[in-house]
Amino acid sequence: MQNELSKARDEIIEVKEELKNYKTMISLMENDGLLNSKVDYRIDYQDRSLLINSKKQSQEIHDRYKSYIKKEPLHLKKEKGNIRINNDK
Repeated sequence: MQNELSKARDEIIEVKEELKNYKTMISLMENDGLLNSKVDYRIDYQDRSLLINSKKQSQEIHDRYKSYIKKEPLHLKKEKGNIRINNDK
């Protein structure tokens, strides 16, 4: 039982860190003019390609944001005020 609680606690810490990374990444992308967080957007990272709102980003932008993405593939979508994060293939 103690082992399961410890494992659950570690998973919660990992998810919090992942969400913190995404929040920072989105804020920086907005500062760089790549997206507007007040409207719907989509960020996809798969096969070493970064797409923002279905537009493939340059290698420079990819390299700038890669460190914020810990799991691949990433499909992060804001729609109607709701944010969904999917790491499934």
